[in-house]
Amino acid sequence: MLAQAIDNGEAQQQPVRIIAHSMGGLGVRALLADPDGQARWKRMCVNPAGRFIMLGTPNGGSHAIASMLIGRDALVRKLALLDFKHSYADLLNYITRFFGVLELLPYKATIDDSYFTAGTAKCADRTLFTRRDSR
Repeated sequence: MLAQAIDNGEAQQQPVRIIAHSMGGLGVRALLADPDGQARWKRMCVNPAGRFIMLGTPNGGSHAIASMLIGRDALVRKLALLDFKHSYADLLNYITRFFGVLELLPYKATIDDSYFTAGTAKCADRTLFTRRDSR
């Protein structure tokens, strides 16, 4: 879908702009991080008005996942009330086995204020993505 949007933008000489909220920002970053994604980003940057805007993306991890993993998250409790087939412990067990869930833990010794900040990557920035070293 992104390749098609870039093709359309090039044909109409219009910029491609991506707006992503929360985990969507991490998904777009992952999409653009490999060599094919870097090629897409360069094509987006042909038009200098191209943008990738992240709103509330937990780039530094999220304290919410830590709360979820220790069973103190209100969302999981509400899901457990709606799920007549699985217990609260079952749901926590499923969540802990999600691929990448531990990578969502915060890795900076700071307060998680990423929810209140927005990030924008302009094509002029060029160096948009770097992979975080594993801990």
